[in-house]
This record gives sequence, structure tokens and C-alpha cells, in this order.
Amino acid sequence: MGNGSNYDMPPPPSRSNPMTTSVKRGEDEVEENNASEADGVNKKQQKRAANRKSAQLSRKRKKQFIEELRNENHELRKKELILRSIPDLIIVFDSAGKIHFLSHSVTKLLKFAPGELEGTSFWNRISENSVRLLKSAFMDALAARAAGSETAPLEGVSTLKLIDRNGSIITGMMNGVVHFAGDAPECVCSIRAVDVKAKSSDLVEIEAVAGNATVVSVGSSITDTSGSRRSRGTPHVTLG
Repeated sequence: MGNGSNYDMPPPPSRSNPMTTSVKRGEDEVEENNASEADGVNKKQQKRAANRKSAQLSRKRKKQFIEELRNENHELRKKELILRSIPDLIIVFDSAGKIHFLSHSVTKLLKFAPGELEGTSFWNRISENSVRLLKSAFMDALAARAAGSETAPLEGVSTLKLIDRNGSIITGMMNGVVHFAGDAPECVCSIRAVDVKAKSSDLVEIEAVAGNATVVSVGSSITDTSGSRRSRGTPHVTLG
């Protein structure tokens, strides 16, 4: 105030208007909420899109699966028709004798439905001697398996004595292989019933001594279910 000059007072510090600050804060919160809502909408849209894509893939897989099942079912029906047309009994059993499959011809041969014997022991449907021979042939096939081979022939058993529902004995000619694919080896066999007739005219044994030679002739005949007749003769000549 010296020399009568005006003393310039500093301006008072500015103070923000509480109302203005509150409005600004409110605007920021609105923007954040809008951004959050937009982000939530985007996430929902992305989730819906992902769900739609997943549903489309699921329908596509389901359609493909159904088509594969139809094809497999068609093939199985075709194979079933083939098996039904075969007069021989087709049977699958493991080394313990448990039956895993039987063709429908078992009904005609043994008077059982396939479902009655599946899961039971094949040893109960053949004679004791046939059981012994078949077990031995099974073990021989296991021992003779070639490296990398999935099958081996079942040798040493050409005929079986089967037992039908009534306890009757039926002679069957058998061919089979041992299949090694899967958890355990299985025997896949075909069996054809035959009628063995041993009459005096069919089984003949003649011994004739001519000098120092003995001639023995043995003949037999077998008639299978198709009606064809086969004769077997085994002449032996023994020189003394």
C-alpha cells in the first residue's frame, strides 16, 4: 500500500461445485454401466453363437451316427440271412467251452433255440470223448499258432457226438478254426449232422490167406443230411 499503489490481492482458490462433480461422477458411472452392459450383450451373443454351432455339430454327428448304424444293421441282416440259409450248424465257443454264438440251424439239429444255449457250456452238448478230443485239438491249435497269424486250423477232430434236447446222440462232421483276435481265442466251427449206418453189407472184414499173403478189406458208408452216400474202403496187404 506504499506510495498509494494498489496492492494486487491473489485470487481466492477455486472450489469445485459439488453439484458439477456429482454430475460428472454420475456420467462416468453411466458410461461404465453402458460399457459393461455392451460387454455382457457381446458375451451373450458369442455364447449363443457357440451354442448354435455346437448344436449344429451335434446334429451332424447324430445324423452320421444314425447312418452308420443303418449301414451296420443292413450288413448284419444280410449276414443273418446268409447264416439262416446254411444247413450246417455254425457255432463259436471259447477254450472253456462257453458258447458265444449259434446259428438258427441248432433248432433243427439239437432242438434248442439259439438263445437257450448261448452263454452255456458246449461241453454239456457233446459226449465226454468228444470233449476230450476237442479240448486237445484246441490246445494244439494254440501251440501251432504262427507269429502274427489271427487264425489256426482246428485239427484232430473230424466227428463229434452231439446230445440234443431229448438226450439222443447225433453224429456230426466238424470243420473249424481257432480265431485269436480279441481278448481270448475262440473256436469258429461248422457242424453237419450225418447218419452213420454200420450194416453187414457196409462193414465187411474178409481175411483170405493165399500163400504167405493176408488181404484185409474194410468198407463203410456214411450218408449225410443231404442224402449223398459216400463209401470208404481201406484195403491192406500184409506179406508174411
